[in-house]
Amino acid sequence: ELLNIISIANDSISDSISDSISDSIADTRKVIELALMLPFESKQTKRSTQATRMLEFYQGALLALHNAQNDSTLFRLRVYDTERSERRIIELMNSDALNEVDGIVGPAYTIQIEQLLPWCEKNQVPLLLPFNDDADLKGHPYLYQFNASHNQKAITVTNWIQRKGDSI
Repeated sequence: ELLNIISIANDSISDSISDSISDSIADTRKVIELALMLPFESKQTKRSTQATRMLEFYQGALLALHNAQNDSTLFRLRVYDTERSERRIIELMNSDALNEVDGIVGPAYTIQIEQLLPWCEKNQVPLLLPFNDDADLKGHPYLYQFNASHNQKAITVTNWIQRKGDSI
């Protein structure tokens, strides 16, 4: 089940992407299918800080994809609310929802990522993680983490301080 949160996002951005997708039926551009799997908590009556952050990320993703489209490439974004549920990831993997996706952005929680990784490896689908920096997940050929680990941040800061020396 696709999550309908277009009305929450900036309408002009969403409408523009929807129009581009609709117009692409006779289009010769390469279509890249992406699944966005994040805990939007759409069934909750009160939105948490985490869910608000996910909605903001979604809005940014819409803008980025809109700006990345060009004469040769078109993006289609399938959006799924993974809730805070392991069951939801299993449902998505067992349905046709992820068929023919070229990449998956999310999920946010380590247990969900661990469930999804074998599916991604089996189906050779890249899993892009903008929020998770769990070092135990490293070493998977279809896993791409964008958030530096605490250890990596500490090393970077230490190196910067050593380079700057007395000029700090």
